[in-house]
Amino acid sequence: MHEQEELQRLLQRELQARDAPAGFSARVMALLPRTPPSVIPRTTQRFWLPALRWTATALALMGIAGGGYWEHQRRERIAGERARGQVILALHISAATLHDVLHKVVKDTKGDTE
Repeated sequence: MHEQEELQRLLQRELQARDAPAGFSARVMALLPRTPPSVIPRTTQRFWLPALRWTATALALMGIAGGGYWEHQRRERIAGERARGQVILALHISAATLHDVLHKVVKDTKGDTE
């Protein structure tokens, strides 16, 4: 028990309130800035935080909508290009068929005139 009592006395002595050394307040005040920092009132902070969230949400939604529209336009363009290719192929086939028919007609008419 003797050790605990000694520890208790030591703690009480070390934790007793003491006066600050001379010039302590002046040294601390010299370390502080001359002008107080600009403090944003809590009401202003609360005002901007929801506005910032809504702005970020709106930008995200606009990005998603813009990306969806861009993807739709891309698919439409691809479908249009595919259709164009099919039309050009059909025209080539038709032209080749007409060319073959023309040759047959010309060949048959040459045989009739002789």
